[in-house]
Amino acid sequence: MWWLNQYPSQQYFQREAEGSVTKSIRRSVLENVPIVVPSPGKQYAIIQLANTLAREQQALAQLRRSGEHLMNTIANDLLNNK
Repeated sequence: MWWLNQYPSQQYFQREAEGSVTKSIRRSVLENVPIVVPSPGKQYAIIQLANTLAREQQALAQLRRSGEHLMNTIANDLLNNK
């Protein structure tokens, strides 16, 4: 699944897509998508990287929420102390 969402596979799908308004992919194109299965060591490294990126996204989301909370607190304080 991961491989199908990566740039090489997406380029393949774009190249093989048909239709002008609504793009579609023929079943034979899906059946023939080039799949690369990395070594177990590379698979482990990819999983570790994906986990690190997920934690980074969570930290960024928490930072955004904290910033929004701080801005709301400041606005409420300004309103209550006018």
